[in-house]
Amino acid sequence: MSDIFHHKQHIATFDKEDKKYILEYKNFDIENSISLSLPNTQKYYKNEYEIIPYFDIFLPEGYLFEVFKNYLTKNYGYIDDYLLFSILAPNIEGRI
Repeated sequence: MSDIFHHKQHIATFDKEDKKYILEYKNFDIENSISLSLPNTQKYYKNEYEIIPYFDIFLPEGYLFEVFKNYLTKNYGYIDDYLLFSILAPNIEGRI
């Protein structure tokens, strides 16, 4: 599970269960929305088989992805978007 913060305040969690990617808001103030495409509501955002598009922008592509793929496959035995995101997430700085 990855925790999402806005101004050091915990606003949401991002998790993977089986083949579903789930975003759940914990703080329901509209100003704490992650993006316009994922407004802050009390419902879950689910996507099956692929990461929620907003989080896809943080994943590397091309050569850098191949480097991560080789490293993570060697250390974890598999690779998927959530594993890659969870490894990179502590170092991602932005609005959230």
